[in-house]
Amino acid sequence: MGSWSEPIIVLNGALGDLTWDNTIDILDVIRVVYVILHPEENYTDGELWAGDINEDGSINIGDVPLIVDIIMGGSLSQMVYEPGLVTMYREDQTIYMNAETPVAGMQMTLTQNGEPVNISGLESAWFENRGLIFTMSDQVLLGENIPIMVLPDGVEIESMILVNHLGETIDAMLDVDPVVLIPDRFAVHQNYPNPFNPVTTIQVDLDKDTDLSIDIFDLMGRNIKTVTMGAMHAGYHHIKWYGDNNLGLEVASGTYFILVKTPEHREVIKAVYLR
Repeated sequence: MGSWSEPIIVLNGALGDLTWDNTIDILDVIRVVYVILHPEENYTDGELWAGDINEDGSINIGDVPLIVDIIMGGSLSQMVYEPGLVTMYREDQTIYMNAETPVAGMQMTLTQNGEPVNISGLESAWFENRGLIFTMSDQVLLGENIPIMVLPDGVEIESMILVNHLGETIDAMLDVDPVVLIPDRFAVHQNYPNPFNPVTTIQVDLDKDTDLSIDIFDLMGRNIKTVTMGAMHAGYHHIKWYGDNNLGLEVASGTYFILVKTPEHREVIKAVYLR
């Protein structure tokens, strides 16, 4: 036997405990927010490991709701919501949100240094041209025409990351100009969710004003529901079908075909309804 080796110290930390004080609390939220807003600084390997609580290889706004959820005893992760669309639009200097699924955090980069006025009801933190808006409870942003913030004059949003109550990234459409966005081509997207119950959304992108009809057919080829019919403006349209027929009665479980027509286009997608 040889001589004893030098002592080796092993520290067993916990994801989310950036302060390594064996407790996940508000101090860890403050620290992870600081790390996100000051990425150029040097941090210990322990901080970088503990801060990446969702283990996606980076520390960003997606890690904040997960730490808050631990502090709140799981009140965020226990919420149940269907996937949905999130859109943001601007009126003058005010940014608004329409959220069909909960938004628990936002990470933004602005075109220049400046601190917007936070009117979302959530917490916020800013440094130079980087900022965060995030929940510190089980409060989330969900609904229509939610005021988010007022931008300083001359400041625009360059990029943005939105996350839900589980810290997952949300695909969002951001229209920071007063002019409504117009798609560059016609498109019909797969309905979501699919399978669905009780409601699904059909997204249709119209590159110009046109007549639009959306009809539902069963496997026998019978037209059971006309969801919409008439003139539509160019833009992104999100039409809901509530799993009913033209009599307002709930349809049976099964596969249905959604026919989307304009004078120039005809697209069919398949939807599955589960009772």
